[in-house]
Amino acid sequence: MPPVRPFLIGFAVILLILSGCIKKVERQTEMNYGDFFPLNDGDRYFFTGHFKRVTVTSHENNLFTLTYFDTAGTIIKWQDFSRIGDIVYQKSAVANSGNIPARYFQPPLPFLPWSRIAGDTLLASAIEMRLDSVYSHRPIIVECEIMAVEDVETPAGVFADCIKIKRLYRTLINTASANFDQESYWWFAAHVGPVKYVLPNDSGALIRAVIDDVDYRSQ
Repeated sequence: MPPVRPFLIGFAVILLILSGCIKKVERQTEMNYGDFFPLNDGDRYFFTGHFKRVTVTSHENNLFTLTYFDTAGTIIKWQDFSRIGDIVYQKSAVANSGNIPARYFQPPLPFLPWSRIAGDTLLASAIEMRLDSVYSHRPIIVECEIMAVEDVETPAGVFADCIKIKRLYRTLINTASANFDQESYWWFAAHVGPVKYVLPNDSGALIRAVIDDVDYRSQ
């Protein structure tokens, strides 16, 4: 058996030393953004602000309805959503008022965090169909932007690493209607959903949430 050459021994020693200096980097697991809006049948949210209670009702084919109540328990509005994979889309918005017509969106509008990187922007175009006297149709643009990942303090407690989203709705035709050209902000917490919101005429923070039979509220 031939002798081991000295340079091979030296090379092996260098590799052994370098291996102790190499930092092992784990591949980041892909995040399930569906966790930021669970949508389980029977989930309930309680907020400060105008929307005192919001309930989730599930239907077949991954369809969901959010029903909003005021302090007296009167229904304010409904919103229908659909889930495709880990993405949630808004299909409609129906106000319990004769002043605001029901609105349906084709295709449905994205309504869920999709990134944790501040500045990421998502543009979606759709047709807003209104059940008004003339069954009007109008093209719209929805711009969603990730604003930050931050802790949010609410009456229900502090929720860590919430994703803050700005949603800007714009009509693409001249209109005197102020029902849809508006900007809103939403904070989503993992495994809970929306914990804070700021709308043009209202704002609220979570008081309590019951999500998949788990009770979130300050002790």
